[in-house]
Amino acid sequence: MRITLPLILSSVLLLSACESMSSGPEVSLKNVQSMEGTEFEVPPVPAGTKDGEYLRHYNDGTIRFKSWVKNGCYDRYVYAYYGGGRPQMTMPLKNCKVNGVVKNYQQNGNLKSEVTVRDGRLYGPFKYYHDSASNGVYIQGTMENGALTGTVKQFDTAGKLVSEGKVTNGRMQILK
Repeated sequence: MRITLPLILSSVLLLSACESMSSGPEVSLKNVQSMEGTEFEVPPVPAGTKDGEYLRHYNDGTIRFKSWVKNGCYDRYVYAYYGGGRPQMTMPLKNCKVNGVVKNYQQNGNLKSEVTVRDGRLYGPFKYYHDSASNGVYIQGTMENGALTGTVKQFDTAGKLVSEGKVTNGRMQILK
């Protein structure tokens, strides 16, 4: 599966990175394996864009998108904002590729998800959060080179473990 990063560019504005993974049907142990193989591609910079800070604003002047351009591609970071300046997404970039922890936020400011990406592929820990007052972890696990590995856990809003799966030979077995 390939996902083009929604980098809120000029008139084509997409809403958040990893949108298909962190919204829509609730993420669960049963469907978390669908994240495997996801690749993040950084779209091209609009023609004629000079190196340096790259900003886009809403009609009211508040910031919508902030990045850095180097050698014709987005580099260093991408920050996207909801209206009013609330963070929507933070995404670190290195050498024009997504590298680091990508964070998505709910409109109310709660953390929605954190996924670790290396050279455009899921690699390392990931967490999805409850959109609740506690904003506690809902699901957490680890990816290695785009594939689930180890244990994946699901928690209720109080932080109690409600389900657990173990990945063996590329398949998840539900333990609890």
